[in-house]
Amino acid sequence: MRPSIYSRCLLACLAIASAPIAAHAADWPTRPVSVVIPFPPGGTTDVIGRLIAQKLSQRLGQPFVVENRGGASGTIGTRQALVSAPDGHTVLVVTTTTFSTYPATHPKTPYQVERDAVAVINLAEVANVLMVHPSLKVKTLPELLDYARKHPRELDYGTPGAGSFAHLAMELLGAKAKAQLVHIPYKGAGPALNDAIGGQLKVLFDQVPTTLAQIQAGKLVPIAVTSPQESLPAVRTFEAQGLADYAPTIWYGLAVPAGTPPDIVARLNRETNAILADPDVKAQLQAQGATAKGGTAEAFAAQVRADYARWRDVAQAQNLQIDE
Repeated sequence: MRPSIYSRCLLACLAIASAPIAAHAADWPTRPVSVVIPFPPGGTTDVIGRLIAQKLSQRLGQPFVVENRGGASGTIGTRQALVSAPDGHTVLVVTTTTFSTYPATHPKTPYQVERDAVAVINLAEVANVLMVHPSLKVKTLPELLDYARKHPRELDYGTPGAGSFAHLAMELLGAKAKAQLVHIPYKGAGPALNDAIGGQLKVLFDQVPTTLAQIQAGKLVPIAVTSPQESLPAVRTFEAQGLADYAPTIWYGLAVPAGTPPDIVARLNRETNAILADPDVKAQLQAQGATAKGGTAEAFAAQVRADYARWRDVAQAQNLQIDE
């Protein structure tokens, strides 16, 4: 059967309508790209995001303009970015907090990662360290856990807040080790660190680069790390000290709004992989205590899903649902 005139016209119109999309994807970026960092300037997320934005500008010939949109543990800027036009001209810097632990503990998170975002690439990961105040007189993970089991709910630990990455990581540690510790939520990581140094807190779980100076000064005693660290060569990992399947790591990545053309996603992934392979970029990330990662968009999406599921299960098991 020969197609009708109406059918031929409809097909022609569809072809014309789709042509600009194909050209747009091939020519991307056609104007400055907004790089949304959902935290204030100066932190690890900001430093990593700005480094990658600068390198993308150099490679692609258009400005990648950083916009810091902090607030509500990163969810305000994250939502604003994810409701932007899905044309490749808004790129979001994402973290374990914004894509995993916060949604796992906050039912009213103003976005759904699977529905609203496309994961592009894992930029870098930062190791964490479990520490105690020197007055506790323990040196290894088995010693700490043995003390906690013999003195249930005597040891307290501080975190940047309820439902934070550190909170969930410590709840998972307690569940795996069958040890009861008391959670003390703070308004930020700085106050918790200060109280740990002062001895008001006995236990702290934080990023290696954030606490390295205090460890080297003897103000905090490192007990275990999530991965081997050149800066802490004598400190063994959790797994090496008998706690298998426990390596909570903070990651940083890129994402774009859902509906962004796949070939734009593919190009952004390809260009960023090339940046992360640069020895100078690796060195700059290492200076922040971060390890360059890279990989496919599919692999990063799978990592995000698995990470969210892990922390959701921990939150549900510990009844950590925060209604705000």
